[in-house]
Amino acid sequence: MLRCDRRKLGGLAGALATMLIVVAQVRSQPPETAWTGIRPTGTANRDNTLLAQAQLLNYLEPEFVSRRESSIVEPAASRIQQAAFGSDEPSDLIGTELLLNEAVMSYHDGRYAEAWRQLQLLDRADPTVAYYRGLALQALGRTDAAAGEFQSSGIQSPISDNWQSPMASQAFASEDAEEAPEPRPWNLTLLTGIEYDSNIRLAPNFGGLGSGIKRNDGRVVAALFGDYLLWNGEGGNLGLLGSVYQSGQFQLSEFNISNFMGGFYANKTVGEHWLLGTNYQLNETLLDGNQFSLNHRLVGNATYLASWGHSTAYYEFDNIDLSAPALIAAQKRSGTTNSVGVTQAIYLLEGAGRLYFGYRYGRTSSDGSDFDFNSNMVTARVEVPLEGLALPFLNDCVVDAEYRYFRDCYDNANSLDFFGRTRRDNRSEVRAGLQKFFNKNVSVRLDYTYVHNQSNVANLFDVHFYEYNRHIVSTQLIYDF
Repeated sequence: MLRCDRRKLGGLAGALATMLIVVAQVRSQPPETAWTGIRPTGTANRDNTLLAQAQLLNYLEPEFVSRRESSIVEPAASRIQQAAFGSDEPSDLIGTELLLNEAVMSYHDGRYAEAWRQLQLLDRADPTVAYYRGLALQALGRTDAAAGEFQSSGIQSPISDNWQSPMASQAFASEDAEEAPEPRPWNLTLLTGIEYDSNIRLAPNFGGLGSGIKRNDGRVVAALFGDYLLWNGEGGNLGLLGSVYQSGQFQLSEFNISNFMGGFYANKTVGEHWLLGTNYQLNETLLDGNQFSLNHRLVGNATYLASWGHSTAYYEFDNIDLSAPALIAAQKRSGTTNSVGVTQAIYLLEGAGRLYFGYRYGRTSSDGSDFDFNSNMVTARVEVPLEGLALPFLNDCVVDAEYRYFRDCYDNANSLDFFGRTRRDNRSEVRAGLQKFFNKNVSVRLDYTYVHNQSNVANLFDVHFYEYNRHIVSTQLIYDF
């Protein structure tokens, strides 16, 4: 069964809210920024190891990471706690058992980071230690590293007769028909925050008449993201997804944004290494309460899973109808975009971190001749948890950074250029974020984004209409239901 992976919010929830500010940025967001994982049914089984790494493309997520693993492993963990020390020979490692006991208690008290630090002092070859290391990592959202620990514990399922002491095996055997509770079919995440934007108008830098317009402003934002699983079958699923987003500017209220999204997703595993997926979204955007755009988006993708990472190829169709008025026909921006892309993920820190590389090519055909163009994008992103540092505050944090470069080549002479030149844009985007998880429901996030766009289109006075710089600083409070 597939689920939204919410801990990936650690790189992306704040970025998504920021990107919704500008529809063009929403359109440029590659689908590798959102993932869906597999929800196993019943007791943990062979698929847990393979499918804990499964991440199927789903645009909205980012990354709203679910802790559903706990509903799968908690019943087994409770039995382990009762029977883990039932060795059939006296132990001469009382100190080790006491430390393990403390780690188990820390885990069940919800102090997952502390449990993880205690377990790192114990012998990983002990299957009980390995299993609890897996539970702790899973509770911290590090599902791939957790899968590795479960593998090293010598089990594919907690219901096993050959990995634990006789007392534990007896306890498992007496309940081997017991099924864990079915995970809930829905996810819901609420985000609220405050942002500062240095150039909400995307205005160029120039002097003279008109140069004194106000560019910068602050805003409050609120967003609700969710999905509902309609069907779960053998190696596949089908579900609905949706979101609501609202921003309120402190001064420039004409830039208040409302966005409503609804859609569906479907995913299918093929063999042990391939994952196929598709999702459709309908986005309606209002600007200051008035219709601004209507956007249809369809993505299909194929992902190959390996032990060290995963590779994804995708196709994206995007149709946007803009209600914004155009001064002349050439400046009408409604149109369609067809894109193809590839991404490569490399797992870091035994699966706890990620390093991404990606490339995308897109072709846009618009109603106005000014906006027919080809676009090339390259991207790199890294996400790593901060664990075991001297500063306790950083122990339950995820840090991420991303760089994206766009090269846009337009087809026709631009209507705003004094010399009739064909437009060429180069845009760089840099983002860095830090997210602190207080528990499985509550986290806070701080993001900084810098955008620099260069363009050759200019008037007689050498004002480059599409050239701008932009700084965005945002902080969010995130509640994961």
